[in-house]
Amino acid sequence: MLPIIDLHCDLLSYLINVPKANALNTTDIGCALPYLREGNVKLQTMAVFTPTQKGCNANAAKQFDAFEQLCKQHPEYIFTSNTKQIKFNNEKTAALLAIENASGLLEENEPLELLFERLDALLKRFGNLLYITFTHHTENRFGGGNYSEAGLKQDGVELLRYMHGKGIAVDFSHTSDQMAFDLLATIDKLQLKIPVLASHSNMRAVWEHPRNLPDELIEEIISRKGIAGVNFVRAFLHETNPEVLYEHINYGFDKKLPLVFGADFFSTAMLNDPARIPYFFKVLSNAGQYPAILKKLQQHGHDMDVCGDIAHENAMDWLQRVGYTLLGAS
Repeated sequence: MLPIIDLHCDLLSYLINVPKANALNTTDIGCALPYLREGNVKLQTMAVFTPTQKGCNANAAKQFDAFEQLCKQHPEYIFTSNTKQIKFNNEKTAALLAIENASGLLEENEPLELLFERLDALLKRFGNLLYITFTHHTENRFGGGNYSEAGLKQDGVELLRYMHGKGIAVDFSHTSDQMAFDLLATIDKLQLKIPVLASHSNMRAVWEHPRNLPDELIEEIISRKGIAGVNFVRAFLHETNPEVLYEHINYGFDKKLPLVFGADFFSTAMLNDPARIPYFFKVLSNAGQYPAILKKLQQHGHDMDVCGDIAHENAMDWLQRVGYTLLGAS
């Protein structure tokens, strides 16, 4: 069974925000720890996600604590490292931290200096952050989210300056189109050394949605040696047909975009948007289904080398380029 690297899930938000949350509860969330084991997920990025609203920094702080507790309470399932050296384990899942929405680091009315103090403290505490998604759906002090038209703001420029040379990637999965291209232009103008990726986004040419990548951004990610994680959320795949996942994958392959998995499993326990129910197709609803997904990919005409690329090889190559050392991975 091929090892899997997945670059985005919302397990931490679930653990903090859903009453009686349990990382072992396979009924509640598709990235529950037993599912990670069942799907042979050997590295899972866990995003600290908060919407832009009052109290989001306190909520993010609780999620950072939850990450530490998760690894202590379930050592039979999961482990982490406070260095950029990751030793893969045959039985366990390595966990990395990321930020989804920089509002969790700094609220709208807080002084900018706090952002850098908090990031310094987080890097000292955890050793690394894989990526920062500056925005979520809406606009914030850093720039425009995917449901807005705003571009990069000055606080976003200062966050980019902070990230320079630290090996923290900037994530394009929740930017407006203007924000995405402003980020790239600023990186170029200031000659910043910042890796790029879209941790959990599909292809807009296959399914028209502002959360999906337009061709122009795909080309930029390719030219900057970035990667993109295919997303399993129904709203970003297709309204009725889960098989369209493989159209997104094929489109990315045709564009020569290095694809990985960024399934975006989150809890739907406190969500009730009739237009989005079901949030996930049944055949794409948990990490235990990765072997079946790879088998389906073969049925769509792809050999084991291609399956290996999207399962882990592309992610491993990118991780090594941005400064991680992966030991025992095969």
